Amino acid sequence: MEQVQAISEISFFQDNGWSMWPFLRGREKLIVKKISISDLRVGDLMLYKADKNLICHRLVKKTQDKNRYIIYARGDASLGLPELVREEMFLGKVVGVVKNNKIIYRDGPRQRFINRIILVILPLVNLMGRAYAFLFVRR
Repeated sequence: MEQVQAISEISFFQDNGWSMWPFLRGREKLIVKKISISDLRVGDLMLYKADKNLICHRLVKKTQDKNRYIIYARGDASLGLPELVREEMFLGKVVGVVKNNKIIYRDGPRQRFINRIILVILPLVNLMGRAYAFLFVRR
C-alpha cells in the first residue's frame, strides 16, 4: 500500500460524493483536523483514505483490540454495512464545512447531539430501504 501523506493540523478537502447526503450535499469544502483515533467519538465525521480515494463517512463503531483501534464507518446515504477503517487509513476528523462562503463548525456539544440522533435514525432508514426493495422492486 502506498504511503499516506500526513495532513497538517488543519486541512481543507473538497467533498465530491453524495454518500453523506443530506448532511453533506456534495461540492462542499471540508475542514479536517488531524487528531488521534482515541479522540474520535461515535457519530463524528472522519476522513480516511481507501485505495486512492479520500472518503468522508460517519464513525459508527469504535473498539480497541490490544494496542490498535478497530473502527467502522458508513455514509449517511448508504444502505450497506459499515466498512472497516484501519488506523493507517485514518487522516482526521471533520470539524467544519464551508457552505456558501460561510464556515459551519461541526465540532461542538450541539453537533455531537445531532450526530447521535443521526446514528439512531440511520438503521431505521436502512431497514425501511431494504423493506421497500423487498416488497416493491421486481427481481
